[in-house]
Amino acid sequence: PFTVELWVKPAADFFKQKQVFLVDKKYFHYASDRQDANWDYGFYLQQNARETDQYQLTVTLGFGQDSVWASTPYLPFAADSWYHLAFTYDGKGRVAFFRNGVLLAENVFPGRQAVANGSHGLAIGDRFGSLFNAFPGLIDEVRISKGVVTFQTGTVALGFTPERTV
Repeated sequence: PFTVELWVKPAADFFKQKQVFLVDKKYFHYASDRQDANWDYGFYLQQNARETDQYQLTVTLGFGQDSVWASTPYLPFAADSWYHLAFTYDGKGRVAFFRNGVLLAENVFPGRQAVANGSHGLAIGDRFGSLFNAFPGLIDEVRISKGVVTFQTGTVALGFTPERTV
């Protein structure tokens, strides 16, 4: 199980891109004729063909022999606005997506287990392969966590014991 989260701020030319990669460790390829196409994961945004200001969060997970794709409904994005985007994978077939701490969608793939470890390093804001799908804008505070991170909106109450803190 793992979680990938980051902050993004699309630039004005973001909306010219049909697909933009956020984080990639997988040679993303629909026709999996490449050996490395079914290993690790990729996290990207896919543009709506009719509403160019709307994108869906999409994840592709590789299991060695094949891959699955999970996604959200299309969501509006605005230039020069910050968004916290995240997905979790529980290692048992469940992918959950979040934007600004709100659960957007869950996709379940029965019988799936751990994602297969690949040989690629981590690409942030771009992808492996021959197409240019870099993220037009800013990406900040990328965090990849072991395990499923819980996201909640609302306030947090902190209490300190003892009274002295450092």
